[in-house]
Amino acid sequence: MAPKGFVMRAAARGLRPDPRMPLSEWADRYAILPPEAGPEAGRWTTHRVPYLREIMDRLSPHDPTETIVVMKGSQIGYTQGVILNFIGSIIHQTPAPTMVVMPKQDLAFQLSRERLQPMLRKTPVLAERIQPPRSRDAENTITFKRFPSGFLLLAGANSPSDLSFHSIKFLALDEVDRFPRDCGGEGSPVELALTRTSAFENSRKVVIGGTPTVAGLSEIERRYLSSDQYKYHVPCPRCGAYQEIVWENLVWEKAADGNHLPDTVRLRCVSCKALIEEHHKETLLPAGEWVCTARHGNDGRVRGYHISSLYAPLGFYSWPHAVRDFLEAKKDPVTLKTFINTKLGLTWTEDAERTEPEHLAARVEKYDALQMLPAGVALITAAVDVQADRLECEVRGWGADYETWGLQLAVFGGRPDDAKTWAALDHYLMHTRYPHPSGEQIRISITTIDSGNWANLVYDYCRPRWSRNVFAVKGVGGAGRPAVISRNKSKTNKVYIYRLGVDTLKDTIHARLKLREPGPGYLHWPDNYDMEYFRQVCAEERRTRYSKGFPISEWHKTRPRNEGLDLLVYNLAALEIKGVDPTAYAKALARLIAERGGDPATVLPEKGEGEVALAAVAPPPPEKKYGPPKKAKPKRKPQYRNRGWLD
Repeated sequence: MAPKGFVMRAAARGLRPDPRMPLSEWADRYAILPPEAGPEAGRWTTHRVPYLREIMDRLSPHDPTETIVVMKGSQIGYTQGVILNFIGSIIHQTPAPTMVVMPKQDLAFQLSRERLQPMLRKTPVLAERIQPPRSRDAENTITFKRFPSGFLLLAGANSPSDLSFHSIKFLALDEVDRFPRDCGGEGSPVELALTRTSAFENSRKVVIGGTPTVAGLSEIERRYLSSDQYKYHVPCPRCGAYQEIVWENLVWEKAADGNHLPDTVRLRCVSCKALIEEHHKETLLPAGEWVCTARHGNDGRVRGYHISSLYAPLGFYSWPHAVRDFLEAKKDPVTLKTFINTKLGLTWTEDAERTEPEHLAARVEKYDALQMLPAGVALITAAVDVQADRLECEVRGWGADYETWGLQLAVFGGRPDDAKTWAALDHYLMHTRYPHPSGEQIRISITTIDSGNWANLVYDYCRPRWSRNVFAVKGVGGAGRPAVISRNKSKTNKVYIYRLGVDTLKDTIHARLKLREPGPGYLHWPDNYDMEYFRQVCAEERRTRYSKGFPISEWHKTRPRNEGLDLLVYNLAALEIKGVDPTAYAKALARLIAERGGDPATVLPEKGEGEVALAAVAPPPPEKKYGPPKKAKPKRKPQYRNRGWLD
């Protein structure tokens, strides 16, 4: 039986209120950054990222704020400063059930291995409370760590069992826009996780963070707009006027030849119009303050913060780097969307204008690929759509920065179960050559065939033609899927089938259809494409529906025939399957032309925004994302010793 004094002391410790040390003060006093955390290993200092101080302190136990929402750009120190320091202070000061939710389980593993475990090991006050993980220790694994009076669970938003079992006092949700909309049929993973905190309604702390995606569909945007919407303002070093650092106020110079000069970037003051150098951030950031821009009557229980990568301290992410990223990203609406989401921390507004077939038909050009290829073409792909009475094929040429030319539409009449139909296609793919102005004859390098209909016949055709890069593909709908989801082997036909995220590919195609000037990502067509083809290209549009109160954006047909769009999607997928960048082919072809005494400018555009001088480019071999199928090793016969069966 324990001594009476021991019991009394233990009871007194249990009744003692939580320490009132702010999170930022705890981090400055105790947190140690391991070398794995980045270039600034050693003791944590909030002074380097002063805009995080208030966010961190709102997570302190004595602060009345219940939920903190952070809509942010990347590379601002959020993961270490907010999430990991929050975990460390809980383990040390206020031990309780804690959970961190990442979009997928493998990301939770990655966060634990690369960031959390090294910090626990290097920070003395944490190392003494959590032992290193052991393979047979269920109390301390990569994703579950028990400490005195509490535990830490790192979960994936795709695991309903993790989100519906434990009662949680402290909860961190990271990159919520990448969470699945539905978790195992049980509803929103965000709501499932929040439900786990209901037992600690008066003392819970929840931090929800991430980079936004599409306006109207973004989870982090929806929660930020329901908060008090704080933004970080810094003073002008000349007039003292407080203002946001926003992209619209960054200015830079151009050279006489029109090239941009990113290193000249400055911030223009909204008040006195003075140009502020980036090195002034050393004094601007510590002098900044969070300004509330909206009131939602939640009594301060929910605070929302927006911060972009432009606030990153010196040595993290510079303004010249941001300008270079922007100049490269604006070549393609798809990469521009990524820049706005991940660097500016803003949602992307989809263009409401629907692309009309008449607009595309008006862009046709005068060229005949069978007589002579456009000079920019360096790689050729083909896509085949299988119909009940024909095979439809489109051949496209690709050049630098994914600029693409329609070369030929071919229709092979006949039923798919007729061997002559496939023989005609096979002869076409093998023997068609396109003359290039350089003197080269370019053939079709990659072919994709839709296996949604007549699947077994497509598999039988593709299986012996793997070495010729003829692949069976199958489209899978749903937002957020990668362009190439997986490669699965058919057990009956012994052929690999590539599952494609067609929504993602259609997003890319439709974004590039809106480009009006030839260049990166632009789509060209010859004047022998008819109006029916362009109607098929424009045969789908995005529509938003609501499921259990959550918006879901999907592609829907506006007319029965959409083969033109499917063929564009499968041609783009051909590049994704092989993992090749047509720019590498264009540079290799340009080098060949230069060696023969020709003009490389016939293949590559003139040096301009984001272009690299041809002389500095080595033609790397095309990078293969997927290799050929591996041969199965022969199974060894079992040896039955001392049984007398082998005599």
